[in-house]
Amino acid sequence: MKAHTLLCVRLGLVAIFGVAAAGYATAQTYPDKRITIISPSTPGGPSDVALRPLAQELSKVLGQPVIVDNKPGAGGTLTGRACAQAAPDGYTLCNLFNDVISNAPFLFKNPGYDPYKDFVPIINGYFITSVIVASPELSVKTMPELVELSKKTPGGIDFATPSTGAKIFMDSFNMGTGANFRAIPYKSGSEVANALIANTSPVGFLAIGAMAPHIQAGKLKGLVVDSANRLPQFPDLATMKEHGYDSIRIKTWYGLFAPAGTPKPIVDRLYQEIAKIYNDPAFKEKVLINAGLEPAMGTQDEFVRFLQEDRVRTEALAKKLKLEPQ
Repeated sequence: MKAHTLLCVRLGLVAIFGVAAAGYATAQTYPDKRITIISPSTPGGPSDVALRPLAQELSKVLGQPVIVDNKPGAGGTLTGRACAQAAPDGYTLCNLFNDVISNAPFLFKNPGYDPYKDFVPIINGYFITSVIVASPELSVKTMPELVELSKKTPGGIDFATPSTGAKIFMDSFNMGTGANFRAIPYKSGSEVANALIANTSPVGFLAIGAMAPHIQAGKLKGLVVDSANRLPQFPDLATMKEHGYDSIRIKTWYGLFAPAGTPKPIVDRLYQEIAKIYNDPAFKEKVLINAGLEPAMGTQDEFVRFLQEDRVRTEALAKKLKLEPQ
């Protein structure tokens, strides 16, 4: 090997080991100040209800304050941009979901970040169990009845949702069933609930946790849930699978990420601590399951594979629906 080539190799190795050593040294003292988790959820929303208890427990084990910074709006892209632009030092974490990672490339020409390169996956937290609800003023009792009504209604039926990803779901549902629904975007689940209760919008699709009190009070009619099995708290609510709709739905998931470039030792420690919290039986039952959330924990590698598979599924569906980014 020539002398200058050998020198380049040695310098390269020094640089690599230097970066690794710096990351290790940083991890040894991490954290020494407040940590912020940026989230696209509105305060009090299903994801927020699960995230704040996690932040409290994480603060206890890390010995530093962990706060939640809610940045709802624009289909989660506000949070995506803020996360991508944050310093990769472990002091900014990101609570992201389908719309930010898997759906954004097919909905927006320029979301303001690269969902495939700007984030480091830490752990997949949970899937949100959603329910299709109808205003009591609507004369239907089951989802098949609602589908048939939409076919007979001139111009179709408005379908309120707080998620931009619902366009993919709604177009797919219409294509698969012959239904005629128009997705109407709202900023939050609470706005959807208010619109339904006021009969401003006849149908909505959002997290069961947010809708449960309204269904139980008789203010809204639950028609179908996207869970694998019927829910213990709503045993009369049929699942999408029972009606043959299961292949249409791509469930909403939430996971924790860090900005790209965050030292691996820090990411690894965060995974270990968060996984312990999520896997605590009492925490899992009280914070996730009782709120209508389906735990989805696994290893970091499993989360990476899940994200790759989710992108492939979403891309295939987007092509099938001929979605054009706006």
